[in-house]
Amino acid sequence: MRRRSALTDLRRQNKTAAHAIWGALAPVLDRALEQLTNRFSFCIATGDIILLNGRWYVTHSGLISLAFREGCNGISTSIVRRFSEAGSRSWTFRATVYKRNAKRGFVGYGDADPSNVSPAVHGAEMRVAETRAVNRALRKALRNWDLLHRGARKCARRSDATARSSETSAREGRYRQ
Repeated sequence: MRRRSALTDLRRQNKTAAHAIWGALAPVLDRALEQLTNRFSFCIATGDIILLNGRWYVTHSGLISLAFREGCNGISTSIVRRFSEAGSRSWTFRATVYKRNAKRGFVGYGDADPSNVSPAVHGAEMRVAETRAVNRALRKALRNWDLLHRGARKCARRSDATARSSETSAREGRYRQ
């Protein structure tokens, strides 16, 4: 019962925060937010997810929080010297995420240079490359990378299709209610 009321509170908080920050949401975004909240317990107030270009985006801190909850044991990063050049501020990193009971880690690569980062973070390309590598490795490790990477629209459409299918099956007497 406690888990359910905590999740209900979180859904309400997310809906309130989303409305305060981005205004009224399209129904598909509202359903996607509910799915992300139900499935991953993401919280807008703590910065786990943001609405970016009309899609929900899971932030770095959201991935880290989820990894902790899902039992990731550690993350290691290393610079890939072969593809990095300090003089041109071009960096490539390799990140490995380790989960409990996993025989091997999940690897992701990230790169950054002045041409592919925002002017606001020029000079921090090394950190951007490392963060990109960690995020890619986390998405692989969490096995939900498709949902997280492509946004929650797919999840909302799948949820709608499942709901319609269940309603049809119930009307046709395949399931007892």
